[in-house]
Amino acid sequence: MFSFLTLLLGACSASLEGSASELGGPSEFVLTTYDVPRGYESRVEDVLNRVFWLADEVPPLGRARQGAPGSVIVAAPASVQGDVKGVIERLNRLDPAVAEPRNVKLSYWMIGGTRADAVDTSALPAVIAPAMAEVAGQEVPMRYEVLFRESLLSLDGTRAQANGPEFQIEQLASVSPAGSIVAELGLSVQGGVETRTQLTLGAGQVLVLGQTAVGGNGGPPGSSDAIFYVVRPEPVAAQ
Repeated sequence: MFSFLTLLLGACSASLEGSASELGGPSEFVLTTYDVPRGYESRVEDVLNRVFWLADEVPPLGRARQGAPGSVIVAAPASVQGDVKGVIERLNRLDPAVAEPRNVKLSYWMIGGTRADAVDTSALPAVIAPAMAEVAGQEVPMRYEVLFRESLLSLDGTRAQANGPEFQIEQLASVSPAGSIVAELGLSVQGGVETRTQLTLGAGQVLVLGQTAVGGNGGPPGSSDAIFYVVRPEPVAAQ
């Protein structure tokens, strides 16, 4: 379903061309309600709003909001509503078995590395230790420890966010028809480098996203010489 919506996003972007002034100002917006598969209201809302967005400080081409269960309300010029209608019609032709939404859980760790005489991953949880051991073999010897851990659970294809005093995590994750996890991730830590990436992973696969060297000023908490972002996704059965 995520793959299908990604294709819809590309199709919309190609057809909804032109500036906001060319397509009409807010006074020319038409309000239309569309039927969508139940459970996918927020997903369709997100895809349409991403298509409508043009740039910072520029009015969007339109606005989509969830309506009653099984519906999305779109405010946009009449010239845009035709493209939206085509997208919704294609969506409604999906096999209901494919369209069934699922939950997605992503677990995150920020790992701190401190220079040492030998590599030491003994303080890391078993679920991520092997992946970090591979990375450690390519770095100078360090002792590794978990600086923070967070998990986010969200509906397949919807956004989720977690904020703490020292970190921020954003995710948009979904399950492809083949069962892999497709995600857009944003990770940032106070005093560190923000990481934004798109990736595809098998359920339960562990990925070390990258390394940030820590300088003497403005680094993340503690006395780490480097930090590593680790992510592990998994689908979760509906409750």
